[in-house]
Amino acid sequence: MYKIYGALSILLMICLVSIPVFGQEIEPNNTIETANDLTLDVALDASLSSPDDTLDVFKITAEADKMYTLATVTDPVVFSAKAKIKMDVTDANGVSILTSDPSTRYDAMGARLTGWVPPETGIYYVKIWVPDTLLALEVDPSYKMRFWYGTPVSEAASVHEPDDVVADAVNLPAIPTDGTKIHGYLYNDYTEGD
Repeated sequence: MYKIYGALSILLMICLVSIPVFGQEIEPNNTIETANDLTLDVALDASLSSPDDTLDVFKITAEADKMYTLATVTDPVVFSAKAKIKMDVTDANGVSILTSDPSTRYDAMGARLTGWVPPETGIYYVKIWVPDTLLALEVDPSYKMRFWYGTPVSEAASVHEPDDVVADAVNLPAIPTDGTKIHGYLYNDYTEGD
């Protein structure tokens, strides 16, 4: 009986160490072909920790009728990523599908793309990197990569957008003050004024 429990324990330990779904990137993942799967609502521990590891690529599956958030999260005391971490989302051919750069939107924690609605349902690739000159200055460029929410667009129908300029915002209904939930999303074509 104890042999069975021992064997199961060893098997479980092997799985925990080798499967990325439990939160650890697997190197190499610096090309679309070697991209790590990034599961919705699971944060992966990642790092750009060597001269050969200056780019991480993550594979996501996203639906065109949902809004998502993609973000890096660092410990700003160890690795202040402000104006260092870069992010892009590409199609299978490596062509960027973003119309703006989300790289500085998470201050010291790095990059954040909030309220992203993919142009079509399918597989996309998230690329994370730090320019070589900035990466060389870091002792521990570790971060967590997050892909979360997946809010159906139909649930976010109360979004107060577009409201980047006063001329647009005055044409929208007043924001309710009765406790109605308002979703604050930044769309794929957001501007820094959002």
